[in-house]
Amino acid sequence: SNPTMPIYDPNSIYGGYHERTIFDYYNPVSIVEQNINEGNDNLFLGSLRGTFDLSAIVEGLNATVSYTRQITDTERGQYYNKTSRFRGSDRNGLAVTDNGQFTFDLIEGTLGYNGQAGDLGVNALVGYSYQEFFNEGYHAEGGDFLTDAFSYHNLGAAADFNNGLGSVWSYANSNKLIAGLARVNLNYDDTYFLNASLRYEGSSRFGANNKWAAFYGVGAGVSLHNLIDVSTIDNLKLRLSYGQTGNEPGSSYISLQRFGPSGNFYYNGAYTSSYGPTSNANPNLAWEIATHLNVGVDFAVLNSKLYGAVEYFTRETKDQLLSVNVPVPPNLVGQTLLNIGTTKNTGIEANVNYNVIDNGNINWSTGIVFGTNTSELVSWTKDDLTFGGGVLYRASMGSPGQSGVSLVRVVEGETLGQIWGPRFEGIASNGTFQFADLDGDGSYCDCDTDREVIGNGLPDFTLGWTNAITIGDLDISMFWNGEFGHDMFNSYRGFYENAGPTVVGNWNVVNTSYFNSDLKAAAANSSHVEDATYFELNNITVGYNLKDVTKFMRNLRVYVSAQRPIMFTNYEGVDPVSRWTDYGDPLSQGIERRETYSRARTFTVGVNITL
Repeated sequence: SNPTMPIYDPNSIYGGYHERTIFDYYNPVSIVEQNINEGNDNLFLGSLRGTFDLSAIVEGLNATVSYTRQITDTERGQYYNKTSRFRGSDRNGLAVTDNGQFTFDLIEGTLGYNGQAGDLGVNALVGYSYQEFFNEGYHAEGGDFLTDAFSYHNLGAAADFNNGLGSVWSYANSNKLIAGLARVNLNYDDTYFLNASLRYEGSSRFGANNKWAAFYGVGAGVSLHNLIDVSTIDNLKLRLSYGQTGNEPGSSYISLQRFGPSGNFYYNGAYTSSYGPTSNANPNLAWEIATHLNVGVDFAVLNSKLYGAVEYFTRETKDQLLSVNVPVPPNLVGQTLLNIGTTKNTGIEANVNYNVIDNGNINWSTGIVFGTNTSELVSWTKDDLTFGGGVLYRASMGSPGQSGVSLVRVVEGETLGQIWGPRFEGIASNGTFQFADLDGDGSYCDCDTDREVIGNGLPDFTLGWTNAITIGDLDISMFWNGEFGHDMFNSYRGFYENAGPTVVGNWNVVNTSYFNSDLKAAAANSSHVEDATYFELNNITVGYNLKDVTKFMRNLRVYVSAQRPIMFTNYEGVDPVSRWTDYGDPLSQGIERRETYSRARTFTVGVNITL
């Protein structure tokens, strides 16, 4: 909010609060002070578990049976005053109530075996899992009140319901997730390791043709230090794993052709409800399946002073569950959740630790965590369905004025994270942006032939650095972390970093080192993409222990802690941490939206007392 604008205006029709009647702008103090938004949550969680020792039947045999129920009741009430521009003034007062109950039941049973045959150790398990979810609730809202005195406690006083303008709806939905599972772990002489697992799983959220799928995993390892007699090697283990996991949709019934209320119309002297399609039928909706491959090495040398692990991984996700645009007709709804697209993630993770000093009175250990991750859209086709010629444009810039501007391009066969837009070349004499003529036709066109990749939202690598130091009774711990090589589209700047009359008169102008007072208009482009590399002290704690302070106090520890006290970055937005999704879209990265709020620096002083 523009900090130079007044809060109150005694002549205002909005309850004495200063307001500007412009797009998406409200006085935040009036929102808090004029309106009500409250609620209660009640949670019940109960669990019963039985464990049975069946060694009398077979040595090492055991079984478990468990039942869990969780019930969450939610109540919400909102009221927006007749003078509240935020929501109530255009409805002559508005009341909203919501109530819901969410029930979860889980039944599980397992039969396990743990035994030893010579040098071979066997741990095996078979089981069954049944999960059921049931959700129900209702919503009601109506406006046009004679007085604000009722708040949201008397919806019958809202004249909207007599005029066909109120809104009342309720819902109930359920889904089930059932699985049979088996797992076996083999250990031969603490040197050779083998494990395997199988899970046959079914979900009611999928189409009639694909509710069930089998997921598996196999892994093997060998402790090479048991086979190689090298005095400097304390641990050396090579491991390999391969397997699949599944993902289900976030909603029920979306594989069905559904119809629902779509408003009211006035006919023959009365309001009548109308119905329309809400989802297309997709009986082939199936599990999203991710295939994982991990190859790793665990090591410890120099009497275990230097130890850690290095791992290479790939994850290929096929039949991704994505909502895509489809033609109408033959479809009744313009979007359908489909199994379409394949993405692949590849990277390296390393965790290395070193005990630098360990002499009793002084100790210092340090460690580094390093990681890379490359994401690629392998395919954007499914059978005879091909979308956008293998090219997608995502992540709309938004209102005001730039709803048709896409910030991300996704190309089949290329890496994800491509920030997309025109290349900035300067500012014209009339205060508008000048963009590069990339297709060489002699002038810039507002089209994709004059746009290019202007950044990448995914980091080249991540780094973490830990330190733990003790000097007598003094202890110090700190953790540094950072992301390197990623860009960020600063949408604050894309809207508000200009001296146009609308921005200056209405909003809070963004004034960074890039600000140019000659600019009078907003348009997303490469000048709003910044290097967002950062390295920060995420946490530091310094403590001191006093022992045997009094005969009633065995220990007293005083400490000071700080979270995020220091950050090194050239990014001039709110938060340089990489964004791997945009409004839940897994194909859009690298955008800082305007609702981003600054992460807080936190300082804590504390005392721990042991009696």
